[in-house]
Amino acid sequence: MAGRRRRLGIPFRLTLHQQAEHPVVPACEEIFVCENPAILRTAAAKLGKASAALVCTEGIPSAACHRLLAAAVAAGS
Repeated sequence: MAGRRRRLGIPFRLTLHQQAEHPVVPACEEIFVCENPAILRTAAAKLGKASAALVCTEGIPSAACHRLLAAAVAAGS
């Protein structure tokens, strides 16, 4: 499901449990991070699948966010 949403440019929530079961390593050189979900919604609405990789922390980054971004950095993002 997440792969399909990602290909279509549809935002999705990624939990720590999901990452434990199916580790996610972003395959992109550059990842943008925002705090406000409105920014994520606007990027998705205006850019769709043409949007750069964008992670929304929804305020304070969760353990899931830290894990995702650490995996991205370890993979060369």
